[in-house]
Amino acid sequence: MSTPQSKEDVLIDSVIAVVGEVGLETVSMAQILENAGVGAGTVYRYFDGKDGLLLATYQHCERNQLAACTEGDARNNSWPERVEALAGRLLRFLVDNPEQASYLDQYAVSPVSKGSSEREVMESWGVVVKFFGEGVAKRYCRGLGIHGSIAAVFGMVGGVAFEIRSSDLAPKAKLLKAVPRAVRAMLCGNK
Repeated sequence: MSTPQSKEDVLIDSVIAVVGEVGLETVSMAQILENAGVGAGTVYRYFDGKDGLLLATYQHCERNQLAACTEGDARNNSWPERVEALAGRLLRFLVDNPEQASYLDQYAVSPVSKGSSEREVMESWGVVVKFFGEGVAKRYCRGLGIHGSIAAVFGMVGGVAFEIRSSDLAPKAKLLKAVPRAVRAMLCGNK
């Protein structure tokens, strides 16, 4: 017997689904509520209105993405091996979870995100910053620094994942292997 979803989870899942259909810029509260099968008061019981619900949805997707990136990190491996593995896990998450990936992309460039404090949006990135800080300290990352390295990896992998999701790329399996190796080469050279 499955555990029933909480109202918060139902609303978040509804946002992800509806935004996947109509886009973040045009999504309405009425569409979200209809899809979730709940009344308007439910949103205000759990969230600070529509913007609060959209932020909570972003944080939910972000937590899932970051968990996928960091789970299974083999700390005894070299940093180049670890960054290659991280890129592979990130790519797999973005390909296997297209609605969450799309939501993350749309939210990041949306005017809605501009109302969120940097702390709210980035609060869970500490483990990733620490990971890339280790790479910089070990003289990897080709002078990009911590934030430049994060942007390069997430940008490159995110772009390839978008192409895989939005087209019928025949070499999908090859890309899933080649892109993490390319990330390693980009940051670490032949190491």
